[in-house]
Amino acid sequence: MNHAQRPTVAEAIRIGERSCEFQPAYNFLRDMMNVYQCHPIDSDNEWNLVCMLFNIYNAGRIYGIRQERASRKGRIENEHF
Repeated sequence: MNHAQRPTVAEAIRIGERSCEFQPAYNFLRDMMNVYQCHPIDSDNEWNLVCMLFNIYNAGRIYGIRQERASRKGRIENEHF
């Protein structure tokens, strides 16, 4: 059984830099940070936290797309990240 290739950190960051969806994602991530009371110790680093979360989100999107493509070709069974 083959597995979908997991994205690299560089791939997730590159996709994030090219994304037109950053503003809606930014708003969503800020809301999630508030729900979970997750804020950086130093408020100047909030941008870094949001960017990191956005790139993790992108890694999941990349992996999901690869997994879907592989499953359509009959190469994998259900696998979790």
